Amino acid sequence: MSQPLADLDELVLKCRDERAKSYIAEAVACYKVGAFRSSVVACWIAVCFDVIDKLRELALAGDAEAEKKLRNSSPYGPATT
Repeated sequence: MSQPLADLDELVLKCRDERAKSYIAEAVACYKVGAFRSSVVACWIAVCFDVIDKLRELALAGDAEAEKKLRNSSPYGPATT
């Protein structure tokens, strides 16, 4: 059985992408000083960034569904890196 709670700093280290890791590290830093609303906002930004970044990776690999989701998610059309 896995441990139900994890240290927040350990969770930051599990992030694969360095940019996403910096966003989630900011959320953890906010949480540690008691800025809970800022922590939630920073965490949401990290999650959104990570999902969009993963969709871009899939689209570059030729995943048609990921390309469709990227096209439909932005009023400006598909984002380019």
